[in-house]
Parts: sequence; C-alpha cells; structure tokens
Amino acid sequence: MNREKQQFYRALIYPVVLVGIMVLVYTLEVFGDFHWDDYGLKPGNWIGLRGILFSPFLHASWEHLLSNAFPLLILGTALFYFFSGIAWELMFWQFLMNGLMLWFLGAEGTIHIGASGLVYSMAFFLLFSGFIRKNKGLTMLSFAVIMLYGYLIWGMFPVQPHVSWEGHLAGFLSGAVLAFFFRKEGPADDKKKVWDDSDLDGVEPYWEVDDAEDSDQVDEKAKPIQIHYTYRKSEDKK
Repeated sequence: MNREKQQFYRALIYPVVLVGIMVLVYTLEVFGDFHWDDYGLKPGNWIGLRGILFSPFLHASWEHLLSNAFPLLILGTALFYFFSGIAWELMFWQFLMNGLMLWFLGAEGTIHIGASGLVYSMAFFLLFSGFIRKNKGLTMLSFAVIMLYGYLIWGMFPVQPHVSWEGHLAGFLSGAVLAFFFRKEGPADDKKKVWDDSDLDGVEPYWEVDDAEDSDQVDEKAKPIQIHYTYRKSEDKK
C-alpha cells in the first residue's frame, strides 16, 4: 500500500468514528425512548451553552441524521487528509465558534440540534482554503465542494421553517474565519516552475544577472560563444 492510500485511510477513520457516535446516540434515543433534545443549544440561555458540545450529536430523525452523515464523511476525510497536522485543532475551533455564534445569533426560546453547522464550517473552510492557497489539490477540492454542496448557500437564509439557518450561517462564518487564520498552515503551495538552465553547466546567463551595478560588467564565461571564420579566395589555393 503506497503512502497516499495509507494517508487516505487514516483520514477516513476519524470521520467514520464521529458519524458512528452520532448514529449510536440517535439509535439509543429511539430504541431507549430517551428525549435528549434538551441538551441541544439554546441561544441566550446559560445552561444552553452545553449544546456547543452536545448538539452536533443530536438529531431529530433518521433523515436529518443521514443528511449530515454523508457530507461529514466526505468533508471530514478531506479535512484530515489535507490538514492532518492541525485537523483536531480545527475541529475544536469549529465546535466552539459554531456554538458561540449560534448562541448569539439564534432566537431565544429555540433549541438547535444537528451537525449541519459543522458541515457548513468544514465545507466553507475547505472552499476558502483552496482559493487562498496556490495548491492544485485544494483548488480541485474547492470546485468539488461547489458542485456537490453549492446548495448550501440557500441554507443560510430563513427560507425553510424549522431549519436552523442561524446555525448554517454560523458554520459559514467560522469556516471563512478559520480558513484565513490558518492560511499559512496545512498543505504547502505548489512549487513554482522555472526555466531550466541545466544546459549552461551552472553558468548564470548574462541576461539574468541580478546585481544592477554589475550589469555593465558581464562575465566573459557567460557570454555566447563567438565563432570566427577565415575565408580564402580560390586563387590563394594555387
């Protein structure tokens, strides 16, 4: 197994575990006849701050859970693949920033559950990171995010009842802020391609001399080779 495949499988493990916990929590809630909505995030309520940790793992239905599970698997794998060194730190800030923003933006008296804010944060972090960096892999991923999840933009507006558009907006904002804040970490920019001077045997060509004061004093070795021809008239051979 080559290195890239190993890195991909390692990156896949963490989102699978995250989604697995969500599935386990909802399964216990359904078959155990529990009601854990009260642990969701409640804007403007101090006790409701515990929802910063718990709300992403709570869902209202199997449909709600699956709608978040598949994007989390794809985006989470991409996050841990391209940003393996700081992925856990990014996850921490996504949880914290999403929850705090939603706590301030949401309407009082409401309860917000679900991992859609985390999906938004991952999606827009990867999207903006791809455009900020000059990295082909991330740029391609950015276009993939646009094509697969371009509809996310509408989720940030109050167009659907009983949908936490404030949570989606919080995810968008946190993803954008984190992409800018961590713009110098993660995958490096692609190396710039330069003209190959290998045929000059290490001699710097005179048209690329950097020192302006030496521009009039050209190294003789760097000058093009001058070939002199000697001609004789035909009668000189006689």
